[in-house]
Amino acid sequence: MSDEKTLERALALVQTLHSRTRDGKIEWLETHNVDAFETELGDFRLLIQHTFDPEYPDQPDYALTVFNKDSGREIETISPVTLRPVMDRTTVEGLNPYVVLQQTYEMARRKALHVDDALESILQSLKEH
Repeated sequence: MSDEKTLERALALVQTLHSRTRDGKIEWLETHNVDAFETELGDFRLLIQHTFDPEYPDQPDYALTVFNKDSGREIETISPVTLRPVMDRTTVEGLNPYVVLQQTYEMARRKALHVDDALESILQSLKEH
């Protein structure tokens, strides 16, 4: 398989995962790492987390790692570093791959930590006091 085809699949994966997460179709869970969240899809476990890009040390970075669920073996890691050759390709909404990963991470975090439920509960408590 060509590198171009691999990049296209990786880009399609992060864009589709972003869309499905936004639509509430993906159930993200906490992990032992406070900066990582995971979900299972078929035979695979996907982990999205903060990472470090030495070329941009002052900016947060994100990576999506795919694991074989049965063996636990890492299959692929997709990050802005690996997607640099296609960074100019945007979604219909105009999002580049970095923003797609960033937003997917943030949506996964909010879902796994039940942020919206917590905020609603706090608001309710404030109304009662």
